[in-house]
Amino acid sequence: MSEEDLSPQSRMLLQILRKYFSKVEGEGFRIADFTHQVGNVIGALVYAPVFVPEFQVVEGFVILDDDSRPAGFLKALGTSTMNPHDLADSFN
Repeated sequence: MSEEDLSPQSRMLLQILRKYFSKVEGEGFRIADFTHQVGNVIGALVYAPVFVPEFQVVEGFVILDDDSRPAGFLKALGTSTMNPHDLADSFN
């Protein structure tokens, strides 16, 4: 993927990374270069749930999957007077 193919946000991020982390800058500098220079696998695994959460479909609604959220949504769905879509939004 070339820099021209990046979204405007990614191009802006790339400019900021080049400015503050010039020691890894060079011809063909990419966001992955920065990641491998200052990051590590354990850090990525620790933060992955924040950026790539798991979901569960409950009664046709997509709910964030954690210890109690799907069960709580199912219970609330049976007793709440809220619009079901608004209720699902409130659980996410």
